[in-house]
Amino acid sequence: MDLVRWVTEREAAELVNRSPRTLRVWRQRGQVNAFRQVGIRGLILYEKDSVRECAAAQAMRLHQSPGRPPTE
Repeated sequence: MDLVRWVTEREAAELVNRSPRTLRVWRQRGQVNAFRQVGIRGLILYEKDSVRECAAAQAMRLHQSPGRPPTE
């Protein structure tokens, strides 16, 4: 496993300027690649690219949601 690709929940949240709670929701919905590290209580690692892609998709959905004024 390439550990450079994986970050802790806190690091992943900082990477995309979201809260750890948001990351947990994404993980529970299966929107990001993550796993619990065996032997280390509570340590969950997230794949950086997966987190970035999910954040970009969320930003795109928010940008295109109905009722929002168009931006130039």
